[in-house]
Amino acid sequence: MRLNSSETVSPRAVLYLYEGSTCRSNGLEGSARTSDRPLTLGTVRSHQLTVENGEFLSDDSAHAKFSISHAAGADVGRPREPSSVVATAVPGTGEKSVRVQREDDATDETGYEIRNVTLDQNFLVSANSRSFTIPHLDENVRYCVQVRAVGVKGASDWTPVGEGVECA
Repeated sequence: MRLNSSETVSPRAVLYLYEGSTCRSNGLEGSARTSDRPLTLGTVRSHQLTVENGEFLSDDSAHAKFSISHAAGADVGRPREPSSVVATAVPGTGEKSVRVQREDDATDETGYEIRNVTLDQNFLVSANSRSFTIPHLDENVRYCVQVRAVGVKGASDWTPVGEGVECA
């Protein structure tokens, strides 16, 4: 999972105690879970979960002790992945162009890369450009594109390709 520095994560862990030899049996004796409080960048939270069997004269129990940290890594600070990427065919005389439009979701990008997946070509566009046209394409070929934001601390993930929107 990759997070921007301002994002939080809400980890959840559950400890189950079963009576019997398998977790698929109906012998669930109890469970304990962590809280859903968000964990912000640079923090560590320790947990200790305990489940005890409530049956008379039974000493069955389960214990778990662990820590979860949200530490700054290589991915922290990368720009947010673009959204609402749409590719539209623009017919021409004997050739076509593909117009790529997207939402500007990042605030810390230095530019955007647009990848013509079909031809394995990359184009670099300015940070505030929401539209780009790939010219001089074969009108009989369907072209698919991906977009990613580029920033000082690296690039976002490429947007996924879906035949309905990112191909024209």
